[in-house]
Amino acid sequence: MTTLSDLSRYGARSVVTAKAGAVPGPQPRKGPPSTTGGSSDRPCEARRSGSKATFKTKDNALNIMHWNAEGVNSKRAIYAPTTDYSDAEVEQFYEQIRQVTKQVKSTDILIIMGDLNAKVGNTPYPPTVGRFGLGKQNERGERLIQFCEEHQLIIANTHFKQTARKLYTWKSPGDVSRNQIDYIMISNRFKNNVKSVKTYPGADIHSDHNPVVAKLQIKLKVCNKPTKHSAKIDISALKMSTIQEQYLVTVKNKFESLMNITDSQEAVDKREVIENRWEALKTSMQEANEQIPRVEKNAKQKWMTEEILQLMKKRKQRKGTPEYAALNLLIRSECRKAKEKWLQDQCSKVESSSLHGRSKTMYDTLKEIRGTTRQNNSTGCIKDKEGNMLFEQDKIKARWVEYVGDLFDDARPEKPTMPNEEGPPIMREEVEYALRGIKDGKASGLDNITIEMLKALKEFGVDELTKLCNDIYDTGHLPNDMKESVFITLPKTPSATECGNFRTISLMSHTMKLLLKIILNRIGPKINKEVGHEQFGFRPNSGTREGIMCMKMVCEKYLEKHKDIYVCFIDYAKAFDRVHHTKLIECLKGIGIDGKDIRIIRNLYWEQTSCIRIGEEVTDQTSIQRGVRQGCVMSPSLFNLYTEIIFRNINELPGMNISGQNINNIRYADDTALVAETPEQLQALLDKVNEESENVDSR
Repeated sequence: MTTLSDLSRYGARSVVTAKAGAVPGPQPRKGPPSTTGGSSDRPCEARRSGSKATFKTKDNALNIMHWNAEGVNSKRAIYAPTTDYSDAEVEQFYEQIRQVTKQVKSTDILIIMGDLNAKVGNTPYPPTVGRFGLGKQNERGERLIQFCEEHQLIIANTHFKQTARKLYTWKSPGDVSRNQIDYIMISNRFKNNVKSVKTYPGADIHSDHNPVVAKLQIKLKVCNKPTKHSAKIDISALKMSTIQEQYLVTVKNKFESLMNITDSQEAVDKREVIENRWEALKTSMQEANEQIPRVEKNAKQKWMTEEILQLMKKRKQRKGTPEYAALNLLIRSECRKAKEKWLQDQCSKVESSSLHGRSKTMYDTLKEIRGTTRQNNSTGCIKDKEGNMLFEQDKIKARWVEYVGDLFDDARPEKPTMPNEEGPPIMREEVEYALRGIKDGKASGLDNITIEMLKALKEFGVDELTKLCNDIYDTGHLPNDMKESVFITLPKTPSATECGNFRTISLMSHTMKLLLKIILNRIGPKINKEVGHEQFGFRPNSGTREGIMCMKMVCEKYLEKHKDIYVCFIDYAKAFDRVHHTKLIECLKGIGIDGKDIRIIRNLYWEQTSCIRIGEEVTDQTSIQRGVRQGCVMSPSLFNLYTEIIFRNINELPGMNISGQNINNIRYADDTALVAETPEQLQALLDKVNEESENVDSR
């Protein structure tokens, strides 16, 4: 379109809605004045709607800077009421703008632009109005000046000398008169950032308004706020025999000292014994953590060698001599060779890790080669329920607590009773096997105790953990620390501002994770027997590759026989967060899980609380009344069992006939593909799945 080419020619990077009264078509209906956002992260496009011409930003460069810089570009596009409106409606319009600007921080660069339907004239009112306005001031212009003075804004159009042709922004039908009624206003504090403002009457935009283009030169400063947390513990140091031995001795001595104190005090019941034992073990490990070395930040390049550093030292001493240039060339050559050798070694490490299935080592090495950390897609700001942007940390924390409370809220009854409380005691070998089965390198919960620290305690740790796990298993009582977790929020989309556009990952106590791993090893085989073969997620010797291969093979066989196949893909919203705990317990009872195992799961889900980590701070604890926790070792198996409630009831419906076997769905966790030979069969499947999903509040 000609509009796009003109905007590109004028270098417009952020364009707002403007009234286009000269465009033929239905006239705009009178309504309340409005304010709208003036930027978008979509490609520039023009759209005609009645007598409105809407433009969007040419690119998202400003939007990116918006969230990475201090201060922020806060743009507001407005359309003021015409003279047909009463003064009361004009005041209502300015009150709306006032409410919107309240959301803007004082450090932000506030820009208000649009059709104000007011003439400020060529009489200067420093610093608000400059000497280069157009025409005479009217009453609406006087009200606009008053508004700008209240909010410390300048009308940028009037501060740059241009010919009259470059000043007028609107012409009446028939070109009887020309006026300046469209303005760009900016905070007075940043007036020097505006380099020029002028109109382009020659633009082909099919409107009686002219584009008003301002050139801004803003120096944005990225603020790296210093973190308050201490240096990160170098967990890998625990693999060194000397440090591991020292750590073990410190924990053992401290634990025995604390247990002697608690043993001298008579415990009221078994629950107090559990709390005392866990508190002693936790405190001992936390204090011993001070002896573990911290990760040191190395200012040198990773490929730098000691020989090159010695050459650099020698070059510094030879400065101003003929040898300096030769040493400089030698250092450059050695640096290039050292860097190439380091890259080759790292690439070999990546290949070796990939061949041996060490995915974490492989990805860590790739990050080291790339030399960058994960991009933070979060804006740092969150919208409340009404869509208002929240900037203050306290309000952001309160909003997250509110969101998590609503997300996991459920009309859950009291704890279901157990038909029996049976179950064999936890053996020492089970604890050792579970310890070996939990992967290293996982983030810790609120207690800052990792699985590597538990493994470093060796025989002493296995003995004490076996006692603690058996006490918990026999009584069903979980220490409070083990029931608490912390949510970290990961944005699903760039510049996410809605809480729903974040993924909440739960970080829990690794000691609790160990106990759940022991129970999972017991109940896992029973759960896997109940899960249909159509489920490829979170099962032994199965994954996305097997699921995709199955779908491809089925489609190929049908194509070979020249038969049609119909597929419907389903993606459940917040599937893991909508699991009802009561129905989950019923499922576990139905497959014959021991009562003590169910009791641990029941008590955890009925008594669990969680906080949300926002930056370096955490919110208050809030109750979690439904859902399985993403990040828990048991959640995938429990979720698979729970979803069988839905899909077990559709097995008899016709789907595909594969070697005499009826298959009507292929699944990976909550991602589901329904398959059938006719549209009618597929619709019947979809209706039945929808019905069964509504019964368990999944959608």
